[in-house]
Amino acid sequence: MELRMKKYNMIEKIMQLDEDDIEKLEAAFIEIFEEVSLEQYNKELDRADKAIDEGKFIEHHEAVKKIRSWREK
Repeated sequence: MELRMKKYNMIEKIMQLDEDDIEKLEAAFIEIFEEVSLEQYNKELDRADKAIDEGKFIEHHEAVKKIRSWREK
């Protein structure tokens, strides 16, 4: 697949993301393309603390199980 089509496919997938996933993607872009300011870093820590308080996390052993299942495919 040519590069242009890969980009369009990525854009289509991004357009379908919900707000939480957009925030994750934005954080990944910042990590890849920019240095994170102390302010941004602290915001990300606050967001992570909030997610943990809301129960939006998985435990380490569950993450390991999920990763192993991906490798088996």
